[in-house]
Amino acid sequence: WTRLPLNLNQYLFVNSKQSPGNMSTQLTGCTCYFQVYLFALLCKVGQPYLSAGASSVTLRNPALLERATVRVARHLLTFFVDPDSRVLRPYTNSNFILDFYRYARSPYYAAFVEYLRHKRRPVPNYEKQYEG
Repeated sequence: WTRLPLNLNQYLFVNSKQSPGNMSTQLTGCTCYFQVYLFALLCKVGQPYLSAGASSVTLRNPALLERATVRVARHLLTFFVDPDSRVLRPYTNSNFILDFYRYARSPYYAAFVEYLRHKRRPVPNYEKQYEG
C-alpha cells in the first residue's frame, strides 16, 4: 500500500483540521461506522481521483463537499428535536455520536459546533430542547 495525501488545504470535516491532507479519525471508540459514513461522503460528493503523477488524491467537488458537511453537522445538531411540537425523537443506538443528556461531553458535539463556527455558519441551539 502507498499512502497518498488528500490534495486539500482547507478543513472539510472529513479530513484533519490540523493536517488537511489527512483523513479525519474517529473521536470515540464506538464510532467507526461514522468514519465509514464520512469516507463515503468524501467519495460520493467530493468525487476523488488520483492527481497527475499519482502523488495525491484530488477532489472534483470540494465546494459541494463543504456544503454537504455543513448540512450534516447542522442536521445532527437538530435531528432529535421537532421544533413545532418540541418532541424529542429517541434514538435507540447507545453508541450514537450525540447523547441526549451528556451531549456537552460528546467529542462529536464539540466537533460539529467547532466546524460550523470555523465555517462561520450559525450553530443550532442544541440546549433549546431542554427548555420548558
